[in-house]
Amino acid sequence: MENVLYYYTTAETMRYILTKGDIFASHINYLNDSEEYVNGLRELRELDLSGRFTGYSNNKNYNSDAYSQMLKSTPEIFSISFSKEADLLSQWYMYARESGVRLGMLFPKKNQEFQIKLKTPDGKMRTTESVLKDVRYFTRIGMTPQEYRSETEAVIKMIEDYIREKGIENKLDENWALIWRDIAPYIKNYEFRQEKEVRLIFYASIETGEGAGPDLIEYRNANGVLVPYLDIYRKEGWPVVEIMVGPGRNQGRVFSSICHFIENNFLKIPEIDQKESMKAFIKGMSSYQVEHEKIEEYCEKIEKDVSKKEEFITYKDRIYDILDKGTPHEREYLDRNYYSNCGIIVRKSNAPYEFS
Repeated sequence: MENVLYYYTTAETMRYILTKGDIFASHINYLNDSEEYVNGLRELRELDLSGRFTGYSNNKNYNSDAYSQMLKSTPEIFSISFSKEADLLSQWYMYARESGVRLGMLFPKKNQEFQIKLKTPDGKMRTTESVLKDVRYFTRIGMTPQEYRSETEAVIKMIEDYIREKGIENKLDENWALIWRDIAPYIKNYEFRQEKEVRLIFYASIETGEGAGPDLIEYRNANGVLVPYLDIYRKEGWPVVEIMVGPGRNQGRVFSSICHFIENNFLKIPEIDQKESMKAFIKGMSSYQVEHEKIEEYCEKIEKDVSKKEEFITYKDRIYDILDKGTPHEREYLDRNYYSNCGIIVRKSNAPYEFS
């Protein structure tokens, strides 16, 4: 499936997302990167933009001015983070730990703009918007000169795109601090590059009432720290199409419990295209040494059988009818991967890691 992004979390948080349609966006000052946001500001200050925007701006000190202004107080910025990596050990360790899970979400297209509702303390809803954007891993120290030049061009393009989207080409002198504020959350330390992060960013400005509004900020306990967050709600639910159970001693029991949960609860998710999810499930056998030709044959047969009108056969019925009678490799695949009635695929991580 194309455009699948991955969200690493705990099984309890997964249950909340699937049944309620909510994900918490955490304040950017309370994420695992100790230089979050500040790194972005610092690297923006380092860029020599004088030749890029002379046609727009008369202020030759916008780099240092914007940096100083935005460093005085961190804005109320909140983030939901996804990864492009489907089974990354560092993500398991940092965000899911023992018995954790990874949700695969199928977003229709890159940089899709969302209209998302935020829950107010009195149970009402307020609408805001955000856009999925790739994080750039950009730190002057630690990158090769070639890597730095390449990423410099990517960051400058991000700034230019932002200026055009906002329509502020002729108002840059008064908007540099705003530009830095909105670009900095998408620039992370180069050492985190293996995460391949994609973000949704939200604001709750106390000064202007921008975005969510400060009255929607809530707090949760994380090891004694009261972490500020926004409760982000999608009426149709988040587009979960796959769940992976992380590594650990208890992986088998967690896997079976999630399969049971999926089959016995009403899930608040958009309807899944079962033909496409069936193909994704069958094609997963390629990593179990099942030949490509056989995989294609299975996909065609299952699709043909389900499309018949004479009898009611589900994709799950045909998948298990065929693979249960298959080779040892195919049966091994069924032991570690499950196809549910609603089309969600449940998998076990292949990372052989033991948490201490």
